[in-house]
Amino acid sequence: KIADQVREKKIEGISDLWDESNREGMRVVIELKRDAMADVVLNQLWKFSDLQTPFSANMLAINGGRPEQLTLKDMLSAFNAFREEVVSKRIKHLLKKSRNRAHVLVGLAIAVANIDDVINLIRRAPSPAEAKVQLMARDWPAKDVAPLVELIADPRHKVSDNGTYKLSEEQASAILELRLARLTALGRDEIGDELKKIGEEIKDFLEILGSRERIVQII
Repeated sequence: KIADQVREKKIEGISDLWDESNREGMRVVIELKRDAMADVVLNQLWKFSDLQTPFSANMLAINGGRPEQLTLKDMLSAFNAFREEVVSKRIKHLLKKSRNRAHVLVGLAIAVANIDDVINLIRRAPSPAEAKVQLMARDWPAKDVAPLVELIADPRHKVSDNGTYKLSEEQASAILELRLARLTALGRDEIGDELKKIGEEIKDFLEILGSRERIVQII
């Protein structure tokens, strides 16, 4: 089309042009006449050729629940804010999921640390429901588990000043559903290793939620 414009004398000052486009991108080389002024030729290209093409866009958008006419900068800013919100919600979901799993593991760790007392309590209980009530009512020694509780930083977990811990209903149910084989030294190590891994994940999630810079990096 530029060549047609040159032949029709709409664009002057061009002596030759050729296409050097390839798989890596588009490239058009324009050679000027000796007495031509580059800026003048460029302005003619903007005006008469498709080197520059105007188009309209409807910049009406729902922003913060309200319809607004946005500028391009406003549109990009709103989208970035939306992405930050999405990432934050995802991290909060992962944090909740990890804390829920850690909550169960803390209960299992308590059971493993007090294996003999737990088994005797379950044997003496007249029913699983009563065993659950008794598990929740008792203050369990938790000194060995205290570092893991601190690591996972869950507000629901609290070791008392005298080093004991009360089980929740969810934790007591998990203990009753646990196979006896897991209540061995090997099971204790497995639970401890998983708790440590989840604790590191939770620590990272909390750092992300507390740092806009981390969220922007994720985006």
